[in-house]
Amino acid sequence: MSPAPRTPVPVRVTVDLPLYYLETVESTSTYLKEWSRQERLCSGTALYAGEQTSGRGRRGNRWVHVPGNLAMTIWMAASDLPANPPWTLKMAWTLLGYFSEFGSTGFLKYPNDIHLDSESGKIAGILVERLNNGYLIGVGVNRFSPEEVENAAGWEALPDHHAMALALSRRFRNQFSGSGKETVPSDVIMEDLNRRLLWKGEWVAWKDTGSATLSLGKIVRLDETGRLEISDPDGVTRYLPETVHAVRRVDPCEKSRP
Repeated sequence: MSPAPRTPVPVRVTVDLPLYYLETVESTSTYLKEWSRQERLCSGTALYAGEQTSGRGRRGNRWVHVPGNLAMTIWMAASDLPANPPWTLKMAWTLLGYFSEFGSTGFLKYPNDIHLDSESGKIAGILVERLNNGYLIGVGVNRFSPEEVENAAGWEALPDHHAMALALSRRFRNQFSGSGKETVPSDVIMEDLNRRLLWKGEWVAWKDTGSATLSLGKIVRLDETGRLEISDPDGVTRYLPETVHAVRRVDPCEKSRP
C-alpha cells in the first residue's frame, strides 16, 4: 500500500512489512493518525523517523527525541484482538523480549515505561491512543540519554533506530496482527510481565486521575486485565488503571508520614 500524496512522503523500508520511514516529522503518531483517516491501512502499519521534533508523551508531556533513538508508531485495527491485556502491556512485553536479546531482562514500570533495572532511569516509553478505527501505539527507545530529561537513561548496546524499528515492528506484527489471535496466550504474557514488574512488593506513591493528592500502597501484581493490584497501608486491595499518574517508589517510612 502506498501512502496518499502528502508532504513529506514516507519511504517503505521492506517489502515483507508495512514499515515506513521519514527523515524528519513532527510526530510519528500525529502523521499516522492523519494517514489512517485518509486510507485504509493494513493492521500493523508502522512509521518511524530519523528526527521527531514534537513527540508526545503522556498527559500532554513532550517526548524528547535524540537523533539515533527510536521514535515509532504502529497502527492496529480495532477488530484485531481483545482489549486485555491492554496494548500498552502488549508493547511492553514485546520490548522486554527484544531487550533480552542484548543481555537485559528489563522491567516494566507501570503503566507504560521500561527500565533496565530498579536503579536506572527510563529506557523506553509507550503511548497508546484509541481512535474510532483502531489504535496508535507509540514507542520511544533511548540509545542515547536525553540530557535535559530527568530520570531518563540510554543504552548504547542497542542497534541504531533503523535496526530497532525493523526488529520491533516485525516482532509486534508477528505476535499481534494478521492471525486474529495471539500466538502466545495472554496468561503467559501476563505471567512474564509479573516477573518483570518493577518494585513488586515495595511501597509506591501515585496520583489518581484528576487528583493532586498522593496515595500510598504496596505493589502486589498485575491482574489478568492488566491493572496494577495495590495493597494500601490498611491492607485494603485496590486496582490502578492505565490512567494512573506518576507511580514512584517511596521510602517505607514515608507511608507513616502525615
